Amino acid sequence: MYGWPKQYPDDPQKGHFLIEEAAWLLDDGSSVPLYSVKQLLIPTSEIEYVEFVKNQSEVKVDNSEIERTGKLLTDLYKKEDINADECTSKTT
Repeated sequence: MYGWPKQYPDDPQKGHFLIEEAAWLLDDGSSVPLYSVKQLLIPTSEIEYVEFVKNQSEVKVDNSEIERTGKLLTDLYKKEDINADECTSKTT
């Protein structure tokens, strides 16, 4: 899952995240925007962690390197028998 948190809880054990401009992240590193969805309400119990993604201008490597490292992480998760869907949502 990728998106912009509009609201988030103060307590990591209870509450919800309100996500806007959400997209599903796929195993191949691509994303599927949820154009017809305005917001998603996700309970904290469903959140493992939150990553803050850099702006494109802050990334100092080219797209091929990003794809290469993403594939390495995906392969690692598969090797360790971790759900590949979780892998992509955690690493992208």
